[in-house]
Amino acid sequence: MDSKQEVDLFADLCSSDERLTDVEGQFVSDDSTPMLTAIKITFEPTIVILVAQDDDSIKVLTDGALVDLPHSKVRKLLHTPAWEKAALRPLLWVWKMVNQQGYFDGLQFDFANSAEEAVSRVQLLVVGSEFKVAAWPIDQASTAFAP
Repeated sequence: MDSKQEVDLFADLCSSDERLTDVEGQFVSDDSTPMLTAIKITFEPTIVILVAQDDDSIKVLTDGALVDLPHSKVRKLLHTPAWEKAALRPLLWVWKMVNQQGYFDGLQFDFANSAEEAVSRVQLLVVGSEFKVAAWPIDQASTAFAP
């Protein structure tokens, strides 16, 4: 999927009423700490977000399946602290993050029913060939960046 298709996909999701219904993470471990290397986010359609191991960038797929990797396990993530407040909420905003070297290595999602409602923000950032996930609530989307 090219950059324009990714933007269109996320724009379509933001303008729809589709709600987040599931999140799964794929963790790879070869006798070390498990690394989160893929995330499957289910609205309608399902989106798979992968770490491209060759350059630590993000790849977005819409085929709905996680790649079967050796030494990997898939775990449900929807009810983990990072994702639970986003559950059953529509996607309001999405940011694609590009680092100073030009690599697409981050995504940020805001989940809310409207811009006036409290927002649940989830950020995915590729660091060392795995996703680091951060999440935090924002009281109101429309005043989140006001001085």
